[in-house]
Amino acid sequence: MDISQFNNSKYLAKSDVKPPLIATVDYAIAENVGQPAKLKLVVHFKEAEKGLVCNRINREILAEISGSSETDDWPGTKVQLYFKPDVEFGGKRVGGIRIQEIPGQPVQEREFDAAIPFGDDAQPAPAVEANQENEAAAT
Repeated sequence: MDISQFNNSKYLAKSDVKPPLIATVDYAIAENVGQPAKLKLVVHFKEAEKGLVCNRINREILAEISGSSETDDWPGTKVQLYFKPDVEFGGKRVGGIRIQEIPGQPVQEREFDAAIPFGDDAQPAPAVEANQENEAAAT
């Protein structure tokens, strides 16, 4: 009998992602976590009953994979959750859950603002020296 089945936490643990879990973001919400309680970002997935308390690294990785730093844009993003044994906390190797893109699938493309010119329509930025000369002449 695996003792991890007696883990009553409402948050994902390493045993929940062994083997790695392919998951789709359902939603992200700020929740009070721990004792004393601290406000943390918790990401919930359609394929998991528990949420993932996101540290800075996992937030940045999820933002990169989804193409947005706005958590409202994350639902529908597919990722792989896995256990990484060499994660350190407080200077000690404790292991932790990490997020990565699903192997073999490209990172989602961002939507671009059509008003921003690209290619032949793009205008070069003014030279820095020209801006400095204009500022000097204005004084």
